[in-house]
Amino acid sequence: MSRRVMGRLLATVAAFAVVGAACSSKSETTASRPSAAAKAAASARDAVSLSSGGPALVQTLTDQLDGHVYLASIAVVEGLVNGLDSGEFMAAAEALDQNSQDLAASITSVYGEEGGEQFLDLWRKHIGFFVDYTAGKATKDQAKADKALQALENYKQDFSAFLDSATGGKLPSDAAAGALQMHVDSLIEAIDAAVAGDPSVFAKVYTAATEHMPETASALAGAISQQFPDKFPLS
Repeated sequence: MSRRVMGRLLATVAAFAVVGAACSSKSETTASRPSAAAKAAASARDAVSLSSGGPALVQTLTDQLDGHVYLASIAVVEGLVNGLDSGEFMAAAEALDQNSQDLAASITSVYGEEGGEQFLDLWRKHIGFFVDYTAGKATKDQAKADKALQALENYKQDFSAFLDSATGGKLPSDAAAGALQMHVDSLIEAIDAAVAGDPSVFAKVYTAATEHMPETASALAGAISQQFPDKFPLS
């Protein structure tokens, strides 16, 4: 992801944090945000070709996973500010799902259609659980929020098992689960901050993307490179 696009994403999320803390009404600025999210997703789709080997795989997965965090955060704030049935949220959710499809395409390039479909099904489910958690916290329905957290815990186990199996044990389930737990924890913290109208949501989102996702991308790309050294050499 280019510095220009990354800067726009950061500016968008920062603006969302201020809006979430200051008001709950619509404005012309709010209405323009989905286009920014869509442009960010389009940029992620233009990442380095995976045919360039291991380093390109690392970069592509990092870009796409970074994009997932930012686009998920944008969707969360749009849902909080405008409602989960609003056009703004739907547009942000569409951009987020395109990012999910892009990630699945990367997985498909390694593991084929079946692997890509399994990945996309699991990945989409975990996004839905974050939406459920957000809805529960926003409406003070703790039971709904707790149910979503349990679903995320189950997802962590299922997705870790998928990665372990797909990589032939090169990315063990316990290591994968640890990376996924960091992702879940960091986004839950950001959602809680957004619901509370706490401007620290920006810092939390930035940390979730810049500290956790590159590690996750490197771990997955490293496992794939070990599995297919001729196709994805790391040097």
